[in-house]
Amino acid sequence: MSTLALMTAVRDTLIATPDLGLTKEICDISDRGMPTAMAADLYVGVWYGYWRDKGSNGECLHTEHWVNVTVSMRATRVPLDRWGPEIIAKIKVGLLAKCERIVSLIHMD
Repeated sequence: MSTLALMTAVRDTLIATPDLGLTKEICDISDRGMPTAMAADLYVGVWYGYWRDKGSNGECLHTEHWVNVTVSMRATRVPLDRWGPEIIAKIKVGLLAKCERIVSLIHMD
């Protein structure tokens, strides 16, 4: 499997999950997970992580590849002292809830 195919599969899985509410505009392959200049309040960047050779020999190639997912949320409409309860910890729409859902989708897949 190519690295691009792996990143594309992760991105497409995230977009295809209805409860995340992600679209191609807010979830894409990106450089180090950084949001684009025109990104919305939420941005999910999928980017290449690390790879290692797990014992390839002359007859087979055995490598392991990682993909990173960075979730960014703008906090301009919430005062700094309210970031915890208003942005990070909201039960269904907070940053942690999104991250935990993403981990549950792509972990061990």
